Amino acid sequence: MIHDERVKTLNDKSSQPGKYVLYWMQSSQRGEDNHALEFAVERANELNLPLLVGFGMMDDYPDANLRHYTFMLQGLQDAQKTLARRGIKMVVQHGNPADIAIKLSKDAALVVVDRGYLKPAKSWREKAAKEMKCKLIQVETDVVVPVDTVSNHAEFAARTIRPKITRLLEKFIRPVEKVRLKNKSLEFDVSGFDLSDITKLAHSLKLDKSVLPVDTPYSGGQTTARKTFSDFLEHRFKTYVPNRNQPQTSDTSYMSRYLHFGNISPLEIVFMLKEKAKGQENIDSYIEEVIVRRELAINFCNFNENYDSYECLPA
Repeated sequence: MIHDERVKTLNDKSSQPGKYVLYWMQSSQRGEDNHALEFAVERANELNLPLLVGFGMMDDYPDANLRHYTFMLQGLQDAQKTLARRGIKMVVQHGNPADIAIKLSKDAALVVVDRGYLKPAKSWREKAAKEMKCKLIQVETDVVVPVDTVSNHAEFAARTIRPKITRLLEKFIRPVEKVRLKNKSLEFDVSGFDLSDITKLAHSLKLDKSVLPVDTPYSGGQTTARKTFSDFLEHRFKTYVPNRNQPQTSDTSYMSRYLHFGNISPLEIVFMLKEKAKGQENIDSYIEEVIVRRELAINFCNFNENYDSYECLPA
């Protein structure tokens, strides 16, 4: 079930005749547990059309470097493989994300996009909404409770947003149902980057290469995110509360990077906690971090236009 509160139409265009439904993947870089993806599959089935997934990748995202791009590309590679198993073609094309989405939308009946909260993400969606000839629908999938449902203004502390989120958790903690796509799209003649060699592709891009990728088992992608969180629950979760803020220990989940790139859904994390975790104090503490504290930060960025400058500080 996808709640209506997660869905917003971004322009006043109507659906049009097209070759496919387009899911413009941008913030939610994963092939499962993704409300926007499943919403797009549902719309494709209703229209008896295939689904194409498109991602626009620019070289010059602010402050990003080779380490960031390598991790992101690993996640996109994983998403592409997951989607292929579902009969869905995914292409990653070079350029401004909005321009790529607009280009791919020319043959689309309608476009579905996930929601982003930072200035670049908002500007891409605003541009696409204006220039696309078909309907653009946004589906929010990287928070447990939709941001605008929680509050209509910037909250200034966890204590103000916590009760607003808590009273809605029972409604919104629902699994994302996977929908089978009726019409496969793997044979579509739409080209994109070859993601088989991440190192080669990352080095071919015009970006800051002074910060090298980290030699770590925590590579990007939903598959690794799930394995990493399962390992945390099995081996380190029991000492989470006393050690989570101790830099000399490794008793943390390492989920921040995966949540940042949309490789894993906070909802999936909550369900894994409920299924596998033991120790109510640790469970409550982790849920406080992954839902209340994280969604407080997202609320701040969404409602405070000066979130990225010193002007956001109180006088």
